[in-house]
Amino acid sequence: MKSILNHTEPVPTLVPIVFVHKNYSFYLEFSLRQARLTNAGSPLHLIGDAGNDRFPFVEHTSIESLTETDYQRFGDIYTHASPNHVDYELFCFRRWFLLRELMHRHNYGVAFMADSDVMVYDRLTRSAERVRKQGYLAAYNVGTDCDWVNSASGHSSFWTREGIDRFCQFLLDLYSHPDFRPLLDNIRAKSYLITAQTGISDMTALYLFMKQQPGRILNLSKSKRSLAFDHNIGTATNYDLNEYALDPVIKRVVWMDQSKPICFNNVRQRPVQMVTLHFQGAAKRFIHRHYTGQDLKLLRAYREARLQVANVYHRVLTWHQQIKYQLDTRVTVSDLRKSM
Repeated sequence: MKSILNHTEPVPTLVPIVFVHKNYSFYLEFSLRQARLTNAGSPLHLIGDAGNDRFPFVEHTSIESLTETDYQRFGDIYTHASPNHVDYELFCFRRWFLLRELMHRHNYGVAFMADSDVMVYDRLTRSAERVRKQGYLAAYNVGTDCDWVNSASGHSSFWTREGIDRFCQFLLDLYSHPDFRPLLDNIRAKSYLITAQTGISDMTALYLFMKQQPGRILNLSKSKRSLAFDHNIGTATNYDLNEYALDPVIKRVVWMDQSKPICFNNVRQRPVQMVTLHFQGAAKRFIHRHYTGQDLKLLRAYREARLQVANVYHRVLTWHQQIKYQLDTRVTVSDLRKSM
């Protein structure tokens, strides 16, 4: 009789997790610790600066130490076309060169890259193995409206080494090669980009790269086996429009075993476990409520107090504006009657 051990699958290599951030922000305390909590043993990297070299459980690498030739070259050829500040937008592009350099230095075959406001609630190894074994170059968030907005998001993304190499070369070609110039020119010419004040970002490049590599980018926004990666906790849209219930301004979350966030999918009429939640923009103020660790109690209490004070302030401000509007309206009507 054969031993059952002969039929067991090899344990997948733990996927490295990479965050990129300049300076210190309060939400780093939650996102980094959440990633360590749910992916114990995985290499956890923060590409940053002296302002955030303060986490003993993270392998910190300075941005300057990874700025190789192509990082510098992209800065020379970049043409700004965004309402965001040029320094911010340029760094959003350049961070992919930082990831490429880190992966090569550590000989990583696949890595997970996350924005610093992304919280991770499950082990990432299986998703990384799927990307690698099924021949994908990368995996990131793409909505059903991607062809209208010409955008995809890499805030939660898996990259093979071949994939990040190709994408970085694509970024260089996009801003330097004549054959690639029409790709951006055609998008810039769209009227909705002008009226919506959006413009060109690395999300545009991720969308165009997906179009250049058909079938080789895995979409993390789609629910698969009742799992999905959150596109933005502040919107009902993940892959489909109005896909998830809101409560009231962020996705409604129910906790399974006090550690797994469950959101109800209105389109498929079933609960979906979110592997990540993305606290983009103003949603960062809720991030402390979604940390599953038992530490950081004082910081969580402080952030909750700030949130409650802000809520009261906005309610009072709204009330004041309503009263002022009513008084102004009464004065206007009174003056009108006197003039008649």
